[in-house]
Amino acid sequence: MQRLDAVLFDAFGTLFAPVSAGSPVAHLCRLMASDGVRVPPESAERAIIAEVALYRERFPLIRGKEELCRLEYAATDIVLSELALPDFPRDRMRQHLLDLFALTVFRDAEPTLRLLDQRGLALGVVSNYNALLSAHLADLGLADWFSVMVNSADFGEQKPHPGIYHAAIEELKVSADRVLYVGDDVDNDYFGARQAGLQAVWLNRDGAPATEGVREIQALTEIPGLLDRHYA
Repeated sequence: MQRLDAVLFDAFGTLFAPVSAGSPVAHLCRLMASDGVRVPPESAERAIIAEVALYRERFPLIRGKEELCRLEYAATDIVLSELALPDFPRDRMRQHLLDLFALTVFRDAEPTLRLLDQRGLALGVVSNYNALLSAHLADLGLADWFSVMVNSADFGEQKPHPGIYHAAIEELKVSADRVLYVGDDVDNDYFGARQAGLQAVWLNRDGAPATEGVREIQALTEIPGLLDRHYA
């Protein structure tokens, strides 16, 4: 069995997620109700879908805080339009969206990182994320665990481009086949990493149907056991 030198992680959806994950529609309706505005759930759902689509397109390419602020206001305008609230205060809606998508660390992240660090494994992050990745990880108290952090905005390509994985591997000075990549997107994270020559495991937090031939876990805390079974 191939021993490992490093474990690389996806960021969003793997290490952290929005506080409203799983219930953003209800959360938005509650936030609006706090301002005395009733928003039908179907309208809130359309607004969130439109807002998320914009973020998926532009967020991974953001280069700095000014660009991020412009994106936040663009998302605000889309939500106000979808909710048909042209007179609602723009800055207030922006704050509601910031509250809605504020990030929180998954409870299984830090215990797992601690155990892997104790085993002497190098740890890193490779993510389709903007240039503020390291700052966001620091704000969440995670940055000190990682020797390398590669984001798509700085690298210029997004997963599953093999080069973005190799950038981290080259910085760590390890061999690709001795690196495990962990992420929650089966295409970008599992198959992308495998095609780049890494070992990989799919983090299937939501219990999605299994994909044939794909090694999966349901929580990060399963990684040490997986290493013992397959990479000892």
